[in-house]
Amino acid sequence: MEWKDLIIGGRRYCMAHLQPFEQTFEVAEQQLVVRFEFGFHCFTDDKGHGLPLRHRGEVRYFCADRHYYSSQITDYLQKRFFKGLAVPFYVENSQRYYCLDLHDYAVFFSISKPQNTTNFLKLRIISAYEVAEWGRSKLPKGKPHNVRYILEMRNAGKSVREKAKSPDACATGLSVNLKYRPVLLRFPAYPAHWLGVARATEINTLCLQSSGLC
Repeated sequence: MEWKDLIIGGRRYCMAHLQPFEQTFEVAEQQLVVRFEFGFHCFTDDKGHGLPLRHRGEVRYFCADRHYYSSQITDYLQKRFFKGLAVPFYVENSQRYYCLDLHDYAVFFSISKPQNTTNFLKLRIISAYEVAEWGRSKLPKGKPHNVRYILEMRNAGKSVREKAKSPDACATGLSVNLKYRPVLLRFPAYPAHWLGVARATEINTLCLQSSGLC
């Protein structure tokens, strides 16, 4: 998925940091190539305060805060992600993961292994956003695992561990591992007001051009 720059309210928002890239890690004494891709939710939300954007039939709203904080993701993935921790959880029957190695910033992702490939994984950043203090209790709860171990399991075609139900997850359709509260690190402060993104006043939506799919 390749995102093109957005022009909103006369301002250009660069999307270069959300372009796919590949990185090689040493996992189980093998060279594992991971392709990182970034989803629509990394720079949009459903609050209705920004310009409406449409992608593959889904309409959400540009979020200046999410776009700003997403500029930190690539650097984090390239320098710190592999040595960090992630929490596995389930959405329906699909295993997903999230990490909180940046201050109050949750990164949700999935990992897939394409058919007929060897030592190759696709890691898709589904969403990433700041989590307020009151919202941390709503995050999927589970035991953190080393990212290295998670990649090793997914490269072998395995899930990390059996899923378990938590009371909170039952209400949201999530199946998760239990008894984990993440430790948050510091993240640079950001003055959101300077972006000056105009509130959408028309129903018109901007159809995103990404990889020729629109």
